Amino acid sequence: MGVNHSEIFSSVRYLSVILHLMVLQYALLLGGCYDGSDRAQQRVQSQERVSVSTEAIPPTRNIESEEGQAGEVPEGGDDSSDSDQLTKNSAFIQKTISLAYGSDSELSAYFVRSSSQYQAGPGLLLLHGMTGMTEDFRTNMKRFAEKGYRVLAPDFFGGRIPLSKADAQNYWEELRSMGKGALISLIASAGSYLFQKMEAKTVSVVGWDEGAYWAQETVLATKKQFRSMVAFGGSPLGLKPQVTEIPIPMMYIVVQDDPEIDIKEVIELENRLETQSPKPVIFRKFHGVSPDFLDPSVPEAKKDQQNIRLGYQLTFEFLQKYSQ
Repeated sequence: MGVNHSEIFSSVRYLSVILHLMVLQYALLLGGCYDGSDRAQQRVQSQERVSVSTEAIPPTRNIESEEGQAGEVPEGGDDSSDSDQLTKNSAFIQKTISLAYGSDSELSAYFVRSSSQYQAGPGLLLLHGMTGMTEDFRTNMKRFAEKGYRVLAPDFFGGRIPLSKADAQNYWEELRSMGKGALISLIASAGSYLFQKMEAKTVSVVGWDEGAYWAQETVLATKKQFRSMVAFGGSPLGLKPQVTEIPIPMMYIVVQDDPEIDIKEVIELENRLETQSPKPVIFRKFHGVSPDFLDPSVPEAKKDQQNIRLGYQLTFEFLQKYSQ
C-alpha cells in the first residue's frame, strides 16, 4: 500500500497547531503569576499595605488649642498601648548603616520604611534624647514609617543605653567634646545620606530633648537643607536671638510643668518668633503631663496614652503640611 504523504503532512500540521495553542495557553496562565519584571512581586507586596487607624483623638485640657483655648476632658480613658498594635498589619524594610565622621570614626544609624512604599517619599531624620537608641525608640520609628516616611535615626550613644540621667549627660558630653561644628556636621551628613542614598524627596528633622536642641543648631547652620522641624521638649537654643533666623517651618511641643524650662521665657520666644520668623512657627503647650511624655523610651510616659496619641497626631498634621 502506498503512503499518502499529503495526509501525513496534514496530520502533522494539525498536531503542530494544537501544540502551539497549548503552549500559548500555558504561557498566558504563567503570565498571571510572573511577567518578567518586578510587577508581580509588587502585586504580592501590595497586599501587605499598612493599616493605619483613623480614629479621631478628642482634645484634652492638657493642651492649648491653636487659639489658646483649653479643650474639654473626655470621659474615661484608654490605657492600652498602641505600640503593641503598631506592627500587627505592617511590614517594614529595616537597615543598620554606618555614618563616618571625623578622621576614622563611625556611628551606627537605623533606617526603616514601609515595604509598600515603592516610590521615593519624604524623609525624616529622628534625633533621640537622653534615653538613647532603645528598642522602644526603634519601634517608634515605625510609627513614622507607617505614614509614608523614610526614617533614619543616628545612635549617638554608640549602642549604649544610659542607666541614669548622669550616664546620659556623660554620653552627650562625649559628643560635645568633638566640637559643635563636628556634631552639626555629623547630623547634617545623616540628613544628606537619607536624601542621597535612601531616596528621600525631602528631609525634615524631629528631635527629642537634647536631640531637639541639636536639631535646631543644625537647621540654623545648614539653613535650607531641611524642609521642616519638630522639637519635643524645651530647648536652650530657643532663648537665643538667632532662632528667629531659622528659615523653615517649626513646631515646638512644650510641657508647661517641665522644671527645666521657664514657661514665661517660652511664651516670650513664641511671641518673638510669631512676629520675626520668616516661616510658620507653631507652639503646642501641654500641662499636667510628664516632661518626657512623647519619649517612647520613658516608662512613666507610656501611662498617658491619650496625650501621647494627641501629641503624635499634632506632629503628623504638621509634617503632612510642611514636610512634603
